[in-house]
Amino acid sequence: HPYTTLDLRLDLPRSSSVPAASFLNNLYLARELAANRDGRARKVDPAPRSRKTPALKTDDLVLVRFSGAGEGKSSKLSPVFQGPFRVVAVRDGNTATLVNVRNDKDRIERHFERLVRFHGLPHEVEGQDEWEISTILEETVEETNRFFLVRWAGFPPGSDLWVHESDLHAPDLLKEWRVSHPLPSAGAQPKLSKSKRKARKKDKAETVFVERVVAHRGSEKDGILFQVAVGEDCGPDDYIWVRQEQVVNPEVLVAYQQTLARQPGEV
Repeated sequence: HPYTTLDLRLDLPRSSSVPAASFLNNLYLARELAANRDGRARKVDPAPRSRKTPALKTDDLVLVRFSGAGEGKSSKLSPVFQGPFRVVAVRDGNTATLVNVRNDKDRIERHFERLVRFHGLPHEVEGQDEWEISTILEETVEETNRFFLVRWAGFPPGSDLWVHESDLHAPDLLKEWRVSHPLPSAGAQPKLSKSKRKARKKDKAETVFVERVVAHRGSEKDGILFQVAVGEDCGPDDYIWVRQEQVVNPEVLVAYQQTLARQPGEV
């Protein structure tokens, strides 16, 4: 308890002094008590906490932690986990081979530490025949085939996919789309607005390094668009569509096309 200037002004009585021997004895006891408590704490200190890794098996549904972020996006604001993915194989008891439930060509391998179980309803992701479409984004005609770029209900923009008109199965959405987008003639390309023309010119000038290809649409005659991941840790939210001439490492496109040429069951 320090003796302050205020104590002097008020002429308060000072605290009684403590003999040096008593002070040193109390200091010694305090050190011994601190040492004993520190030793006891060290003995009972638990091991550092670690996130419990899930025990996964084939057909389990999981979400994957991706650290990459697309161009113009903040990694801090991006989703921590993306998916769901389905476990198709387990290696070494700690690494899973995963396939995107939206696209069986989108396959990755991740350690269990980067996975969490998907706790959504199973019927929301089971099956490959029918998916709910939330909106139609774009339409194009290639020879006699008509394709629509659609966004699936409950899934991020990275899962957008071109589907043939025979696979659309969304008459109400198509009716709404036709109100603002009259039926174009076969073989005719829809006119682009000035802003879209500028965007297309800009795309032609941009090149990207592709880590993996997850989907494609179009034909050799009219040009093929590839949906790609531009980084090893790029998740479905950050997939982009590019043309062949934009890819600086075309060997990844060749590998993708070779995979498509394989028969089911081949490796």
